[in-house]
Amino acid sequence: MRLTAMRYLFLLGVMSICQSVLAVSSVCLHDSAEIDQTPLVVGEAYSGDNKALIYCEYHYAPANSVKIIVDYRYPDGELIARKRLNYSSGLLSPDVLQEDFRTGELREVALLTDKESDTPLAVGYRKTLQSDMQTVNMAAPVSLVVDAGFNQAVRKYWNVLLGGETTKVNFVSPVHLRTIGLSITAKAISDNSIVDTSIATNNTEQCLGESYHTDKHVCFLIRPSSGLLSLFVEPLGLIYERASQRLLSYEGTVNINSEKGSSLKAIIRYVYDNNIISANEHAIALYSLSSR
Repeated sequence: MRLTAMRYLFLLGVMSICQSVLAVSSVCLHDSAEIDQTPLVVGEAYSGDNKALIYCEYHYAPANSVKIIVDYRYPDGELIARKRLNYSSGLLSPDVLQEDFRTGELREVALLTDKESDTPLAVGYRKTLQSDMQTVNMAAPVSLVVDAGFNQAVRKYWNVLLGGETTKVNFVSPVHLRTIGLSITAKAISDNSIVDTSIATNNTEQCLGESYHTDKHVCFLIRPSSGLLSLFVEPLGLIYERASQRLLSYEGTVNINSEKGSSLKAIIRYVYDNNIISANEHAIALYSLSSR
């Protein structure tokens, strides 16, 4: 019970079918009657054993705006949740509104425009449609990161992280109505505590359960900043392409729950549409353009 609670505290939103080293090809089919756009990014969320496709996520960018819409669908196309991101407050701290249409779960984060307020960070959470909405206003801590802003934090501190330093951020968890201190480190290639040497050959290593080429990709490990929590909580693994600083794979607890409302762990692999991204200035800032 105690370990489960601590692991649950380490929930991240966020910030995707290839069985081999990140040679990605999307199997999620786009068919949205609600949004008449081609998605910028498609994420494929697989169970930890890499066998079952749990859900697909589709990222859309409305024209001439700083907003992103993310639809979460079962493989058969059924819409299960939708997240709306507004980056007018900054790339690291977007306003977030996420609703799960199966249970009525609602997650909300917003930075108030009143710059004189001592508690400009508004966080809200509702577990089910029958539950009351819980809200709290708090001070905005230094190194604040909200939801998908985590991806932008990695890119912001890219050179520092590749230089071997650890970066700490304060990540907002709507589920717990608080911020959680997280540490980001670039995985050392010689770190045999993570690498499975039986399969790490030809400059290929493991980022938790995912293989990656060390010359083309970087593995970042995310842990709680609290030394005590880090003893009980498994790290998250994020794989980025070196050339574009683009997120390719995420492994760990995800921001979509099971049908019964319990937390899920998954491996998400991301596929990008460079043609769509290049036509949207805001999307370029968020998703970069691949060098491949």
